[in-house]
Amino acid sequence: MNHIELRKFFLDFFKEKGHKIYPSIPLIPEDPSLLFTTAGMVQFKDMFLGITKMQPPYAASVQKCLRTSDIDRVGQTLRHLTFFEMLGNFSAGGYFKKEAIELAWEFLVEKLGLPTSHLYVTVHKNDKEAATLWEKFVPEKKIVFLGDEDNFWKMGETGPCGYCSEIIYDLGEEVSCGKKECFVGCDCDRWLEVWNLVFTEFDLQANGTLKPLSQKNIDTGMGFERLLALVNGKKSAFETEVLKPLVDEVLNNSSSKDVSHARRIADHIRAITFLLSEGLIPSNTARGYVLRRLIRRTCVSARKIGLKVELKKLMNKVIDIFASVYPEVKENASRCAIVLDGEVKKFEDTLSESLRIFEKEFGKNEKSKKISGETCFQLYTTYGLPIELIEEIATSQGLSVDREKFEEILEKEKEISKKSWTGSGGFENPFLKSVSSKAGETEFIGYENLKVEEEVLYLLSENEKIDSLNQGEEGFVVFKKTPFYPTQGGEVADTGLIEGTEVKAEVQDVFKIGDTIFHKVKVNEGNLKAGDKVLLKVDEERRRAIERNHTATHIIQMALRKVIGEEVQQAGSLVSPDYLRFDFTISRKITPEELNEVHRIVNEVVLRNLPVYKEEYSFEEAKKFPALHFFEEKYGDIVRIVSIGSKNPQKAISAEFCGGCHVRSTGEIGLIKIISQKALAQGVRRIEAITGFGVLEFMSGIEATLGRISERLKTNISGIEKRIEKLLEEAKSKKTDVSFSKNEVNKKIKEIKGIKFVVLEVTEGDIGIWSDRVSDFSKAVVFVYQRKEGKVSYAIKVPANYREKLHAGRLAKIFANLSSTKAGGNEKFARGGGREEDFNKQDIEGVFLEAISQALVV
Repeated sequence: MNHIELRKFFLDFFKEKGHKIYPSIPLIPEDPSLLFTTAGMVQFKDMFLGITKMQPPYAASVQKCLRTSDIDRVGQTLRHLTFFEMLGNFSAGGYFKKEAIELAWEFLVEKLGLPTSHLYVTVHKNDKEAATLWEKFVPEKKIVFLGDEDNFWKMGETGPCGYCSEIIYDLGEEVSCGKKECFVGCDCDRWLEVWNLVFTEFDLQANGTLKPLSQKNIDTGMGFERLLALVNGKKSAFETEVLKPLVDEVLNNSSSKDVSHARRIADHIRAITFLLSEGLIPSNTARGYVLRRLIRRTCVSARKIGLKVELKKLMNKVIDIFASVYPEVKENASRCAIVLDGEVKKFEDTLSESLRIFEKEFGKNEKSKKISGETCFQLYTTYGLPIELIEEIATSQGLSVDREKFEEILEKEKEISKKSWTGSGGFENPFLKSVSSKAGETEFIGYENLKVEEEVLYLLSENEKIDSLNQGEEGFVVFKKTPFYPTQGGEVADTGLIEGTEVKAEVQDVFKIGDTIFHKVKVNEGNLKAGDKVLLKVDEERRRAIERNHTATHIIQMALRKVIGEEVQQAGSLVSPDYLRFDFTISRKITPEELNEVHRIVNEVVLRNLPVYKEEYSFEEAKKFPALHFFEEKYGDIVRIVSIGSKNPQKAISAEFCGGCHVRSTGEIGLIKIISQKALAQGVRRIEAITGFGVLEFMSGIEATLGRISERLKTNISGIEKRIEKLLEEAKSKKTDVSFSKNEVNKKIKEIKGIKFVVLEVTEGDIGIWSDRVSDFSKAVVFVYQRKEGKVSYAIKVPANYREKLHAGRLAKIFANLSSTKAGGNEKFARGGGREEDFNKQDIEGVFLEAISQALVV
C-alpha cells in the first residue's frame, strides 16, 4: 500500500466498525496547556474527562503530531521522528479492553496480514485482565510484563490514568543491539513499538492511590510511518515514500554520505514545513523557539554534510508528497518559503558571529582543556549554536566539552520553561470547562443586536457555582443568548454593562470555552443573582471602533496583495478599538512608493462606501470561492464569508472567511491611516493602522506638535523643513572646522585587502558628523573616537563604494567583541563605546585593522 491507501484503509476499517471519523486538528492546538499536538487523543481530551460527549462513543483519526522529547535521537535510530502521523481509535465510555485488543489484532493480522510470528505484546505487570485477553491471540511466552515506566499512562500528577499494552514487531537480529539480554523492552531498533493501547480506568489521587473512574476510556496510538514501513516490507520509516525521497535528495546533493544527518534533515524539514504552513513564526519563546531550533539543527546538519541544495527546495519535495492529503502545505507554500529562507540567512549571520566569539574565547587559550557546561549553554542559548557544533569546533581547537554539565543545565531550564508556559491564549479553567459541558451552546446574536434581555443561566466563581454576586465582587455569568462578542480570531472581546432592577455590573471580559460564552463581570451596584432577568448592553462606541478596524484589516490585506503580490499572506492579526495590527509574509522591505499606493487604495475603498456582506455557507461550498482562509481544519461545517463590494465572493474586491464584527459599508470607517510598518521576523512584517476618530486624534496631535515646533523655530509650519536644514548646516560647520585638514586625513589613510581606512581621535564635535564628513571626501572606511569623562565613544562609517564587502553594523560588533565594548548599527553607520580604562590598554588602529580582516572573511 502507498501512504494514501493506508490512511484510507485504516479509517475505512474503523468506520465500518461504527466509529465516527474525525479530521486531524492542527499541530498548534487550541488547548493552551499544550505547546503542540503530541497525540491523537488531544482533540478528545474533554470527551475523556466527561466535559463533552463523544457521539457515538467511538472515534478514529489520523492525526498530525509533533514531539521533540527524543530530538537528539532523530537520524541516529531507524524509528525516531519529530513530525509524524498517529493512527488511533478511541472510545469514551463505550467499549474497553476486550474490544480494543480484538480490533487491533483484527486490523493488523486479518486485514493487513502482518505475520504473527513477528508480533509480541507488552502488558503492565499488574494487568492480569489484559494478559488473559491477549492469550486468545498470542502465545503466553510472547506476552511480556513490564512496569510503570513502560506500561502505565497518566495525564498528570493527578487525574485520569491507566495501564497500557503495546504491540511490538520483531524486525530481526540484523538491527539488534547484539546484547545477550536483548528482548522485548530493549531500547534498540529490533523491537519496534507499533501500536499502544491505553486503558484509562483510574483516577490518580494526590496521595498516589488509584480510584476507579466512572467513565472508562480507550485511547490508542499507532505510528503511521512505522506501519507504512511494515506493510511494505521495510525496516525503517526513512525507507518509506513519505521520507525516502527526502533522504535521497539530501544524499544526492551532499559532499558527504552521512545517512544519520540526511535522515535528520529529512525529518526536520517535514516538521518545519507543517509548522510554517500553520502560520508559526520562528522566535525565541515557546512554540516559535521549537521551530527556530528545528531550522537551526537542519542548517547545522546541512553544513556538516555539505548540502548543496537550499532547504526551501527540500520543502517543495515535502509539499509534493503531502499536498493531496494536507492541502494547507501547498496553499501556504510561498509564505513558508519566504520565512524559512529568511530564518536560514539569519542563522548564517548568527553562526558567523558566534564562531568568532568562540574562537576569541577558546581558540588561543592553550591552558583551557575543557569548555565548561555553563559556557556551552551560553553559546547554545545566546548565539544559537547546537551542542554538536560546539563539540565540533572544540575538537578542532584541541579542547573537550563538559557535555554532562551542559545537559544538566539544559534539563533544569526545560523544567523552568514548562512551569512558566502559560499557553497560547484562551481561558483554561477545569471547573468552567465542566460547566461548559452542561450549559451547552450560547447563541451569539450580537452581529445585529447590541442589547438583549436575558435570564442569568449560571453564576460562577472560579471554582464553584454560586447563587449571587454582591457589590464589589467579581465572577462569571452564562446566558442562553448574548450580544457580547468573545475574544477570538484576533478580535478582542466586547465590554459593556449588565443592568437589572437591583443591579449594575460591568462586563470586563468575554471568552469562549467549547460552545459556551462566559462573561467576566464586576458588580458595581446592588447584587446579581442566578435566575435574574437583566439587560445586556454592549458598549456601542467601542464595538463600532472594533468593527471599523476589523474591516480595515481586510481592506489592507487586499491592498497589500494588489500592490506587492500574492506572496503576501496573513501571519497574524489583532483587532482592538484603538488600532489594528496586521502581520504578513513578504520577502523584502516595502518601499515608500508601495506604502503610499496601499494608502491610496485603502482610502479609495473607504470613500467609495462599498457595501460589506456577511453570508454563511457550508465549508465545502465556501472553499469553491476565491475567499482567503487559513488553516482550514480550524473551521466548522458552516463558515461565514465577509465580502466587500459584492455579495458574490467571486466578484468582491475582498472576500475572507471571518466570524468577526464588521461595518455595514466601508464609508463607516471614515479614513485608514497606517502609522507604522516594521520587520517582525525574517520574512514577516507588521503594519499598524488606525481608523475613524483615531485618525482625527492622530492628525490633531501631529498638527499640535508641528505648531509648537514652528513657534520655537520662529517660522510657519510650511517653513519648518528649510529652517531645520539651515540649522543643521550651521551646526556642521561649527563642529567640524577644527583639528584636521584634508591633507592630514589623507596622510593617515591606510589600506588592507583593497579597503582604505582611517582611524582618527577627536576632542571636540560630534563623532557621527566627523565620520560623515571625513568619509564623504576621503571615500575611506572611517573610525572616529572620542574620550570624555572616563568613557570612550566611537563611530564607524562605511562609504557606498565598500558596502558590498563591508557592513558597518557587523564591523562595529566585531570591533566591540575584540575591544570589550558594545556597538550596533546598520550597513552604512554604527556607533559604540566603553570604558576609557579598557580602551587605553589597546592598539586601537591594530584592533580596527583586525576587525576589518574578520569582517571581510564573513
